[in-house]
Amino acid sequence: SQSMFEELRSAKGAYQRMTGKRMGDNLLFRFISKNASRGLMVEKEAGHVAPGRWGDVLVMDPVAEDPYQSLADSAPENIYLLVCRGLPVLMNAEIAEQVKKSSMRYTRVKLNGKEMLVAGDPFKPIQEVSEILGYRKKFDFLPFDH
Repeated sequence: SQSMFEELRSAKGAYQRMTGKRMGDNLLFRFISKNASRGLMVEKEAGHVAPGRWGDVLVMDPVAEDPYQSLADSAPENIYLLVCRGLPVLMNAEIAEQVKKSSMRYTRVKLNGKEMLVAGDPFKPIQEVSEILGYRKKFDFLPFDH
């Protein structure tokens, strides 16, 4: 699918079809955080925010009162800040000056119409592949526009 958010909704639907029960959004969150780190055997590095951990953090614009439901009902354009291994890799353009502290280069993009900054240049590999193919290739996992 296009995004983690679609995967979350798909997992909730599959659980309900298989069990006849509704999966709570807090349980869904545990599946993608603590349980995922345990399953991938990186429990000491991921799944929690603490000193010495990887420092992967996702901050979202809320779309619901309940934070778990807000995550489950979100879309990529609701991302406010994404930090991977302690470095901001995607952020709302409004907070860029407060967040950009590293030497990492960022590209201004639109994500479903919302101004964002993304680490690196996501357009370069798209351009290179498009030149090889002879047409503009669209990658669902890179949903950015200029």
